[in-house]
Amino acid sequence: MANQTRPDRGTLLTRAWTAFTKKDYDRSLELFEEILSEGEDQEAMYGQACSLFRIEDYEPALEALSALIKKDKSNTKYYHTRAMVYGASEDYDEALKDLQKLTNLDAVNVEAWCDLGGIYWVMEDYENAAVAFEKAVDIDKSCAIAWLGKGIVALYMKDPNRSIKYFDVALKLDNKRATTYMARAEAAFLSKNDKDAVKDLKQALLLDKLFLEQFRKAQQEEDADDDF
Repeated sequence: MANQTRPDRGTLLTRAWTAFTKKDYDRSLELFEEILSEGEDQEAMYGQACSLFRIEDYEPALEALSALIKKDKSNTKYYHTRAMVYGASEDYDEALKDLQKLTNLDAVNVEAWCDLGGIYWVMEDYENAAVAFEKAVDIDKSCAIAWLGKGIVALYMKDPNRSIKYFDVALKLDNKRATTYMARAEAAFLSKNDKDAVKDLKQALLLDKLFLEQFRKAQQEEDADDDF
């Protein structure tokens, strides 16, 4: 039987990232760790951290990302990914620090500003959230997420009419996002515009099949309870 040639590091990295792209995170983690078993490799270490993040194994993901940042303190993707892991593990103070660092390193990173706005929003710091989303819009007025963020912050700041204007822009840019319709529906209800609110809820249900199934199940359970 002929000896099988072991794939080189570049081939293994390609296979690992391909598996990651296909959302086969267990396989990508296995491949990245196979590379690391042969010696230090920053890209493999980063891939390992990303894979761990996706399978919700946050602590080792954070350890890997922190080690990478020690090696390269100006690498924006390391800070961004670590911020996402901190956010997922509900350590919002640390997520905030990383996103602030990231926006200092890369001031025109729209995604970073949107994520920063999201963290401020979760922390109920609506004024700073509004500033972050406004910055994102200033950089790229075609970013639907930034307009959605502006709308959600305005809604939480008790300004439903202004939030609807922002949601309108977000939907012009991306009319396939159920979250935007649901947010605009909430704003419409608060503005006593039940007709438009119901219309947006129906559209959200059509776009979000999982939510639709959950809604139907809840209605069936409610109907069953009413029978007793």
